[in-house]
Amino acid sequence: MHARARGDASPVSRASANERQAKRAVRAIPSRAIWTFLLLGCLASITAAALGASAIDGVFVVAAVLFPVAMWLSYLVYDIPRRVAIAVAAIGLCLAAGPAIEAGFGATGAPLFAGALLRLLAATAIAGGAWMLVRRHRSLSDAGVVGDALIVGLGSLLISWVAFLQPALHVSGEPAITTLVAGLDQPIGSVILFLFAMHLLTESRSNVSSWLISGGVLLMLVGDLIDALVVSGRIDVGRLVDGQIDKGFAGEGLTEVSTALATMAFFALSAAFMHRSIGSIEQAGGSRTSPRLLSR
Repeated sequence: MHARARGDASPVSRASANERQAKRAVRAIPSRAIWTFLLLGCLASITAAALGASAIDGVFVVAAVLFPVAMWLSYLVYDIPRRVAIAVAAIGLCLAAGPAIEAGFGATGAPLFAGALLRLLAATAIAGGAWMLVRRHRSLSDAGVVGDALIVGLGSLLISWVAFLQPALHVSGEPAITTLVAGLDQPIGSVILFLFAMHLLTESRSNVSSWLISGGVLLMLVGDLIDALVVSGRIDVGRLVDGQIDKGFAGEGLTEVSTALATMAFFALSAAFMHRSIGSIEQAGGSRTSPRLLSR
């Protein structure tokens, strides 16, 4: 009786899942439109970065505004959980609010601290989301993943302290708490990158949304690294002369490059949540790689 009940329930549940998947396929946003959106966004970011700070700042605002719109479309089209859509949209707003506050009120003092704190909260939330994705893989040990992530984070913190934080404390002129909060971007970012690598390499089937999200996170991390190099004085961006930066320095234009990378990251994240594969990103899959080898 029980075996037959289970056997009867399984085909019904599979049929229901197939029906929902068929409905999503009918409503899905065309892949060509998504890739065109991503390509145009990247081209606009590169072009604006070449034109100057004001141009790339404008494109960044557009990309930041489009991200919650993409989340809304993903909620309507792919029926992703409302709490997930709200949480991800809030993370995007935190990441966009930091540069907006610094641009509007000045990149020093309280506005700089507020922007760094918002980025830290967003990065912590992303790390939590990445951890929730990784722990769905049954082939991975939770304790082992946590241990490896802590090793990655502590190692990155040590490198950041020596390479970025100590020099920045001497040359930035900002309060120590602001520099320390801003300096946590690299260690937490390293943990995020590690967790997403674990997720990608243990997926039984390739998921386009997973790759786009990982690419967006990687672009943001590279942008943060460039900012850290500039703030710590590792790269000279030039001296202020009559309100303008001298030309010919090695770091000339790096701020625009960093903003362009963050802008492209927003476009990549928007494309990820508009792609039809976002509906299956939470499904646990078998490991394609040995967990022990992957951890090493």
